[in-house]
Amino acid sequence: MTDPCARMAHVLRPREGRAAEAVGPGARHRVRTLLSLLPGDTTRVLEVGCGDGMVLAPLREKGIQVVGLDISPGALRWVPPPRLSGSAGALPFPDRAFDLVLLADVLEHLPDGVYGSALAEAARVAARYLLLNAPDREDLAAEATCCPSCRREFHPSWHLRSLSVEALAQALPGFHPVRVLATGGPGSRSLAGLRRLQRRLDVWPSVREAVCPACGTVFSQGAGRPSPGGRLCQAAVWAWDSLRSRAGVQDAEFAVLLERRDPS
Repeated sequence: MTDPCARMAHVLRPREGRAAEAVGPGARHRVRTLLSLLPGDTTRVLEVGCGDGMVLAPLREKGIQVVGLDISPGALRWVPPPRLSGSAGALPFPDRAFDLVLLADVLEHLPDGVYGSALAEAARVAARYLLLNAPDREDLAAEATCCPSCRREFHPSWHLRSLSVEALAQALPGFHPVRVLATGGPGSRSLAGLRRLQRRLDVWPSVREAVCPACGTVFSQGAGRPSPGGRLCQAAVWAWDSLRSRAGVQDAEFAVLLERRDPS
């Protein structure tokens, strides 16, 4: 599976028509956060990378006209029209066709050849607003897993870049951030060093499902046989993650609303 778009479609494939209540608390919090950032004067929205419509559906329930676009035809099966299959890097719409363009959990997956053009295309078709959501300054090495078949190290969700509000604002000079919120469950930056130590000790986390980009192996448990030191690191990470989760910490991701500097 060498084509980056095909890989992304596989990793992000729908969970058989899931609804917001069928996913984890981090995902539910993300949806609520995005809805809270929606400006009151928005009536036409394009969601790029809409997947199976987990964010799109509640937007439509609010009476907003939403078009969903995704690279995966399988995901779009669950999205009522209007919808279309396409690439974030080449949007088939005229300039400033939508009040707001939304990209939620999309940008971190895009390869270099698509990432820049996706931002440029979103800016082109947005008449006034961009609403963007991504992991906040994610340490990709600390979050990596390792294929048990070929030992390839990679992010289990195939995140290809670490993003921040500041980096996106710099990449979008025609827009400026007007509101930023933290969301998406407890982040892992506070234990990034310990997670990196885990990897050096050959401790790799369990994952819901990972697909190796090198050999195509599908697995849920990374390679490696933990040493006593590795198991101690793993226990510390689990305990800290559980504590922050029970405390309701929501800082793994950011959601930022940006407004066009020249809306005319």
